[in-house]
Amino acid sequence: MRSLFEDARNIPTPLAMMSRAGLLDDIKSAYSDLLNTGISADFNTDNGHQHTAELRRFALWLQDLTEEGILESDEQISAANVASTLLEFVGRKNIASDSPTIFEEPLVDYLRSAILGSIGPYQAQSSFNANRIQQALSNYPDSTKVQECHRMAAMNIVSFLGRQFIEPISRSFRFQLLVDQATSALLERDADDFEFSQLDLMATISRACTNVSVAMLAGSTETMELGVHQLQSTVERARDFGDGNRYWLSSRMLEVASQMRNSSTHFVLRNQGIPQSFIDSLARDNVFELWEPQLDAVRQGLLGDLSSDLVVAIPTGAPVHGGNQHETGRVGHRAGNPVDGYHFIFQRLA
Repeated sequence: MRSLFEDARNIPTPLAMMSRAGLLDDIKSAYSDLLNTGISADFNTDNGHQHTAELRRFALWLQDLTEEGILESDEQISAANVASTLLEFVGRKNIASDSPTIFEEPLVDYLRSAILGSIGPYQAQSSFNANRIQQALSNYPDSTKVQECHRMAAMNIVSFLGRQFIEPISRSFRFQLLVDQATSALLERDADDFEFSQLDLMATISRACTNVSVAMLAGSTETMELGVHQLQSTVERARDFGDGNRYWLSSRMLEVASQMRNSSTHFVLRNQGIPQSFIDSLARDNVFELWEPQLDAVRQGLLGDLSSDLVVAIPTGAPVHGGNQHETGRVGHRAGNPVDGYHFIFQRLA
């Protein structure tokens, strides 16, 4: 939890706009103390449940700050990290909740945590979050087919957010069986339209994650557009429902999918005229997504004229596909065979 407290010291406070600068450190220290007290409390008591609710409220406030675009870059990253960690923590404490859907606590808190870890200039945290949350979801108690279906949808979404693209694909057949069984269960007990709409919206989001995962792995434009279109439809339907949780989840999943489409090695490099054989070789090495510093380098002409000299400076911690051995700079002469030039460039990035 030490990193959580360090992040908490770097985020703004509700009084940031009104307090004198000298008071901000004390205010942030108070937040760290609040989190420390809450985490060490007995959450099986009424007082513990109140602590959980307060921590969740604080996490949602931080989430709102990260989405308003008013924070400096470092503050936004710290706020997102704290919110993500707290929402995962609160989700674990509410694991016994009777709410069966991905739009309600605790499943929605797990998904909020994973989404906050996924959106940003670097996606490394998303894979760590996904592993932890997947483990927590594997212990989630299912008492009905509807609950089991929503839990598997949550696992598909978290796998997708964690760039574990093969997971939702491998579960797709089992997921469809669960959807059919959950639909039959709702029909047997004469459920209302609201429950059917929740099941349908959940299934559409999960299927969209599967389609975008296929597109990220294989580079299929048609499958990517299908997945994005499915998420767009869930945003429109959630808006019609007037439900904040549905709309937030649908719109953020659309944001992540659009981000993946814009950073896909298949689509970015194909648009730059890179040979398909080279793109396929990256895919065989599990390189499916470029991160923001690399995308910025491409935008500035990294893959342009191969006869020119170019200095490439990529910050530490900006891997192509999750590796951690990188150099911050290299001067190279990109001459010779064009494909050789591409290999040289990506060796410097990876």
